[in-house]
Amino acid sequence: MTVTFTDLTSVEKELFKLYIEDDDLTVEKVLTWSPGSDGKPGKTSQRYHGKRLRNSEFDSFRAASGISALRAEYKRIQQRHTLLD
Repeated sequence: MTVTFTDLTSVEKELFKLYIEDDDLTVEKVLTWSPGSDGKPGKTSQRYHGKRLRNSEFDSFRAASGISALRAEYKRIQQRHTLLD
């Protein structure tokens, strides 16, 4: 479920500045549940996510797992951007 808030006040814009894009705040609610067993109710969870701008060049770094994979991905990014040395 996704909701977009518009016409935000200056206080709201400051509070949520990391998530504001084009003066709008978009929030997504993710609901998950797993079925129960033996007639018992399942487990549920609810999480909220804010939409943020981010550099897609770092997607491979974010997806890497383990120290050596992270280092290798960062070195690849470093080679393209000398300011990261």
